[in-house]
Amino acid sequence: MYKPDSATWLGLISLGFVYLVYLIWGDSDSHLIRLCATVASLLLPLGILLFSEQSIQWRAILGEIPSPLILVLCGGVGLSVWMVSWWLMDMSNQALVDVAGVYAPELALIPNWTQRVISTVVILPFSISILVFGIMRTRLQAIQRPTALLWITIYTATLSIMITPEGLVGLLGYGLLGLVAAIVSLQTRSLWSGFVAYAVFAYANLWLLDDLASVTFGLGYTDPEWLLRVILSLFATLILLQIIRFREPTPPEPEPSGKHQTKDKKEIPPSFTSFGWGSGMGVTIILLLYAASEIALRNEFNTTLSP
Repeated sequence: MYKPDSATWLGLISLGFVYLVYLIWGDSDSHLIRLCATVASLLLPLGILLFSEQSIQWRAILGEIPSPLILVLCGGVGLSVWMVSWWLMDMSNQALVDVAGVYAPELALIPNWTQRVISTVVILPFSISILVFGIMRTRLQAIQRPTALLWITIYTATLSIMITPEGLVGLLGYGLLGLVAAIVSLQTRSLWSGFVAYAVFAYANLWLLDDLASVTFGLGYTDPEWLLRVILSLFATLILLQIIRFREPTPPEPEPSGKHQTKDKKEIPPSFTSFGWGSGMGVTIILLLYAASEIALRNEFNTTLSP
């Protein structure tokens, strides 16, 4: 049985290397190098597991491919939560503008549209999914559900803001995405459910963001028109999650086997100890360093705008 404590430390190692890639190539035009380095950082835990455990249980990490209907519902979850996430990002952006000025993105975008779609919708979401909805899920799914959701959400959000142009503004938005994707991934015990939700969200960012900006231009985040869209999107998300829960009930834990075991003697589930919680300090430090660097960039950018 997997040790759940190892999940958070594997995620922390990957997060640290993703942050280094951001520092080195965040504003570079070497898009392919940055993409390869980011993917390598996200997949680094696979190499660690292969070296330490001598084998990787791919079937456990990937999980069974859910039915087409479940995958469609997971895609609907990613799409419906998209507007709620951007409402949270709008609030975050306003708070950061008040503190440090307008947004000055450092992450250089891939100029070729086809390559941007492939990297943003397929490569990066799948790499993140292998880590958080694959490796981390298999190690956390046996503990209490709230703890597992918390850690998967934290790592999805922190990793996402370092590899997307939203930056620090996206912390709450990608946190919400990570939460719903973690819910469907844990519910179906499959990497593919979380990946589809994340990929659809990323696809909506590319194709629908301009339309959303034109519709909500000039609206405050407390404007009734904005709030109505948010409430409807949130309601749709909750309905889809309920449908998935009813159609894909959580599989029961396997009964202990062996001739010396009885029905009254059950396997003690693994616990999440203080060792696992200790990785939260590392996540906090990296997040604070990232926030400080972006706020410094905002201040520098606004200084150049001043006459």
